[in-house]
Amino acid sequence: MDVLIPYHRKSSKEDPRISRERQSLATSSWANARGVRLAPEIWEPGVSGSKHWSERGIGKALKMIAAGEATGIIVEEQSRLSRENGLATAEMWDAFQAAGIRLVCINDGLDTANGDQELNFGLRALMAREQWKQYARRVEDAKRNAVARGIHISGTVPFGYERDPETKRLVVRKGEDKIVRQLFKRRAKGESYGSLARWLNEVVPGGASEKGLWLRPTVARMLTNRVYLGEARQSTRHTKQGAHEALVDERTFTVVKALAAKTEPAIRHEGESLLAGIVRCGCCGYSLTRGRSNKTYWVYRHRNAANQALPCEAPATAMCEALDAHVTEALFARALDGVGFETHESTAEVDTLTAKLDELRRERSTYQEREFVKVFGAEAAAKNIAQINVEIDKVEAELAELTRGRIELPDFAAAREKWPTLSVEERHEILSSVITDVLVTRSPHAPIASRVEIVFVDEAPSVARPTRGSRSSRNGTKVDAGVLAA
Repeated sequence: MDVLIPYHRKSSKEDPRISRERQSLATSSWANARGVRLAPEIWEPGVSGSKHWSERGIGKALKMIAAGEATGIIVEEQSRLSRENGLATAEMWDAFQAAGIRLVCINDGLDTANGDQELNFGLRALMAREQWKQYARRVEDAKRNAVARGIHISGTVPFGYERDPETKRLVVRKGEDKIVRQLFKRRAKGESYGSLARWLNEVVPGGASEKGLWLRPTVARMLTNRVYLGEARQSTRHTKQGAHEALVDERTFTVVKALAAKTEPAIRHEGESLLAGIVRCGCCGYSLTRGRSNKTYWVYRHRNAANQALPCEAPATAMCEALDAHVTEALFARALDGVGFETHESTAEVDTLTAKLDELRRERSTYQEREFVKVFGAEAAAKNIAQINVEIDKVEAELAELTRGRIELPDFAAAREKWPTLSVEERHEILSSVITDVLVTRSPHAPIASRVEIVFVDEAPSVARPTRGSRSSRNGTKVDAGVLAA
């Protein structure tokens, strides 16, 4: 008897609850009417259909079938499977054929148990791909039109401005504009980022978010943000000069930018640190970094607690081995106990960026092929790869900003079994997928468990992170889908 895996995926504009209920009803009704058993469903509410099929639930379903847990896959309609290009779609069909699985697409009337359906499958895949491309173009057009109207389409409002609730354009926020102008002038005269951060903490307590602190990186980002020249922009693709009142002149901005080019890069986290970017001081909220203690033990500690924008009164430290083990056990204790995490919904912008990233990576692979190098030369290949890497870095940065807090849950049971064989980077990726903060307080001789707060993605930390720059819609207005459609 066939056992089919229901594969359900939410489109970006659908309500997740309604979408899941509709797809579940469709698959269960079809199976009940034909006496077909269903395996546990695979539900993907926040994954783009343009992402490669093997990296999504389809790949997981094929592994389940290979393990003998099912004999096929059932979906409400074929477009739920993939919106990739023709090559990827053909690869998926070949994988289905090689595995000898039964594929049922209810609304398309496709059931491979009824004969050869390759032509039907291929035609519908092309239609789904074209629909997705048209949607992506509409989103891109909407962004371009919004920027052309002078709208700052980011969901956050830069310090010094607020959003006009009617026009959605930025307008000067009285009081803050003077601080921004003075900030640029002081930096143009050579004042350091650290000094400027301390000054801002005095004149604007609470930071840009009104809940944290001003940091050196925050100041550095502000001083390179072209929004203060009056520009509205979406990445580097769409820009508009004179979209709103400028707070700094071009000459001052150029001087500040030149000074930034001479600034030494920030010290990054130690590559072998399991909790890099996650572990923070429970007193001041600053990140802890991994370093040696008496050249014997590895510890997490402040890099320079006394010279922060606001010095820490009780800088925390923790032995790396003990803290790593405690956090790891806490992760698996919660994940394997069946406690769920809420997965954030995808958005049209996330889907578009994900598709763009996939496209750039495929393009890069073309220039890495031996045949291209043979015909056009290594210099041309290297030049093209370098240009694409710049674009990839930009898209990845935008995607990281948009998807901060989203969860793509790993297979925790498999992760625990393989944990001893995983690299530090692989372990860090699993931990950071569901843990946002590990707060450590200073308490000499106290057990590590008594002075650590582990904050999962569905929880709020007791100590806020120092501010990272822009504040989110301070006057209560936000950019939503209606802005782009206006």
